[in-house]
Amino acid sequence: MPRHPLKIGGQFQQSAQWQQPLPDGSVATVYLIADQDNLQQAARRLNFVGHGAIIVMDCHGWNLKAAAGKLCLLSIAFMDGTPQLFLIDVLQLGEQVCTLMPFFTNPNASKFTADASTHATVLAHKFGINLAGVIDAQWAYETLQKKTMVRPLEVLDWCGLAPPDFKQETLQLEGTPEVWGQRPLPQRTLTHAAQGIGLLQAAAAVVWKRLAVAFGKDVFEKVSSASRQRAEMAAAAGWACRHAGLFTAEQDYETPDKDSEMEDWLAKRFGKEPSSTSAALRARSAERPKLPETAFRSLVGEGDSPRTAAWRARLAEMNPPRIIPSRQRSASPTLHSWLERRETARAEKRKEGAAHRASSLPSRRRERDQDGGPGGVGSWMSSLVDRENSSWMVESSGWIGKKLGVSHYLITCNSR
Repeated sequence: MPRHPLKIGGQFQQSAQWQQPLPDGSVATVYLIADQDNLQQAARRLNFVGHGAIIVMDCHGWNLKAAAGKLCLLSIAFMDGTPQLFLIDVLQLGEQVCTLMPFFTNPNASKFTADASTHATVLAHKFGINLAGVIDAQWAYETLQKKTMVRPLEVLDWCGLAPPDFKQETLQLEGTPEVWGQRPLPQRTLTHAAQGIGLLQAAAAVVWKRLAVAFGKDVFEKVSSASRQRAEMAAAAGWACRHAGLFTAEQDYETPDKDSEMEDWLAKRFGKEPSSTSAALRARSAERPKLPETAFRSLVGEGDSPRTAAWRARLAEMNPPRIIPSRQRSASPTLHSWLERRETARAEKRKEGAAHRASSLPSRRRERDQDGGPGGVGSWMSSLVDRENSSWMVESSGWIGKKLGVSHYLITCNSR
């Protein structure tokens, strides 16, 4: 298959093909699909898989059960003479994975998976895809074993198809799920993903035999009905989170900047398939309000399930937080700053000299001339200071008499 690398953040994953020995002794052909051309070829092959054939699928990423989780790698296996394994780089392809929508939504293409609830939720939430035709190995395990399945690895253990080294590596990847986000992916991680989907394909035959023994000839209808109910309930949670606009593929995955409407027109005009995600496929997603990223990032926890995240977002829409504008407050002065201000004020006062008198008052010079000049009050008051027990009747020729508005006034001097 041709290789067309697509850069994502300075790193890229190249499409590749190799032969992978499986633990059961068979050899599978593995296709690593990391570009749009190879993805379209894979979609055509999956659409023409024979009716009634069992197709096995699995998902890899980190925190997939949470709304904030991210799907990184999708693995699909089917028989075409020999085992055929597709490893689809979802992290690099982004929304272009919607090219596989006809395959995922086809109820006649049975898809065996170890965790239908998680896969249905992720596909509905991230890409707006309703997973149909699913066969849930988790339901089979819990129904026949009468206990809850904790991790998909238990299905392989139940079927006796989990080699010790594979189990150990699976547990290590569960402890370091960020490995699935590295680009390019380490070859060891790719080999593990190929072995895992190959083992799950072998386990599908064992599970079907045990289900046939338990439910008889109606096994397919019973298993498919129970699996469909689980997938639909899980997809409803994913759709609720998608309607709220939380952590969708448009937000989580980088995609090349292309004009999808123009490519759709070219495809219809020249009879070619669109090379990017179709606008018609995008339109199948229901309209949803766009919340500010800061709003839902602060409300939704990293471990919240899609259902819980959608519930929190709905509450936030119904009861938006009140935004109280902050008012500026003057800073309280410290002792040091107060002393500086006081010294500055004192220095300015010394430069200016005495305070200015109001213009309505007479000047000091005029007062001195009237009180201290010849005939003024100051001249005769000084002569009265040393006299004892004396009183004088003064005519109102001076300034004081005029101010008082009297013709005469009495000045009395007493001895000390």
